[in-house]
Amino acid sequence: MKKPRSEYQIIQDVINKSISEEEYFKKRTDSKDRLSIDLPEASILKKHPHIYREFLLSLSVEGRFRILLAKDLLGIVQTKLRGKYGVDNNTLAYLKGNDTRAEVLPEYTIRPIRTKWSRLLDVKSSLAIISRIPVEWLLHEKPLMDDKWNLNHFYAVDNVYLTPVSFTNYLQKFNEYVVKNKDSFTSTRPNFTFAYDIRPIVLIHDSKHIYLLASILEQGGFVIEIFGINQLMNLDIMREILKPFGKLKVGYCKTVVQNHYNIQIIPEELVNAKHYPIEFIEI
Repeated sequence: MKKPRSEYQIIQDVINKSISEEEYFKKRTDSKDRLSIDLPEASILKKHPHIYREFLLSLSVEGRFRILLAKDLLGIVQTKLRGKYGVDNNTLAYLKGNDTRAEVLPEYTIRPIRTKWSRLLDVKSSLAIISRIPVEWLLHEKPLMDDKWNLNHFYAVDNVYLTPVSFTNYLQKFNEYVVKNKDSFTSTRPNFTFAYDIRPIVLIHDSKHIYLLASILEQGGFVIEIFGINQLMNLDIMREILKPFGKLKVGYCKTVVQNHYNIQIIPEELVNAKHYPIEFIEI
């Protein structure tokens, strides 16, 4: 009997073209071309960005979308993208390679991510930020490689600007809601850290912009991630803004951009250590 290949071996098979992209997805999708099983490779990709980088770049643009939209990497089940943000199924199908154009925008409960044909950059930009990859990787089959982190795509995201006051109000409001209602959140993987909301933010502090990713966790609490340059200076600002949430745990995560790291901030009193992001490295 042939020994099953490990997750790492499967990733390397894709990178080295030992198996085709079509064959890789065929083993993981149902008759409607949906990723129907968990993606065990996700933990390796999150912990090892250099492998994550090679793996994504070995896929087509459509293949990258299929991977990045998997709940194990996105942190949200795809079916919730419609209800929470108004991302309709036609848009998701188009991004994965099916030439279907969204015409009717569905309702949403948190905030809309625009999905009209002319505004697909909003969805792509949001996904690039959440996934910590250059947006060019979602626009071009063979993107130009640059070791600098470009943050311009933050400005393509709707509802991206917040002041310190509106930012803390947002965190308090949604954390209180999650704590009150977390028993109603159903999941086939109760021990997996799913997000109730994931939001790219440009925080307007005095005359400067601070680029953030806020993840409100279904289990309660949140994780704040700082993007871009001057992160240590911005960390001091964020410590002050986040004082109402108690003691903070500070760490970092690696990214696919070589030698670039993002600082992550977690309120210790609100987040159980077992729900820290798998990629979180404590300082």
